[in-house]
Amino acid sequence: METFAQVMPIILYILGAVLLVVLIVLFINAIGTVTRLNRLLDDLIDKASSLDSLFHIVDTVSSTLSGFADNVAGSVSKVVSRFFRKRILKDEEEEDYYE
Repeated sequence: METFAQVMPIILYILGAVLLVVLIVLFINAIGTVTRLNRLLDDLIDKASSLDSLFHIVDTVSSTLSGFADNVAGSVSKVVSRFFRKRILKDEEEEDYYE
C-alpha cells in the first residue's frame, strides 16, 4: 500500500504533464485553424462586395430597360387609342348623317 501511495502521485504528475502538452498542441492547432478561417472569410467578403457592385449594375440596367419599355408601351397605347377614337368618331358621324 505504501508503494501505491508513492507511485500514484508520480503517475498523476506524468498524466498531468501529458495532458498539458496535449492541450498546448490543440491550442496551437486551433490558432492555425482560426487563422485559415479568417483568411477564408476575408476572401468571401471581397467576393461578396464585388458581387454587390455587379448586382447594382444589373439593377440599374433593368430599371433603365423597364422605363424604356413603359415609354414604348405608353406610345403604342396612345397611337392605338387615337386610331380607334378616330374610327369611332367617323362611325358616329356616318350614323348622324343617315339619321
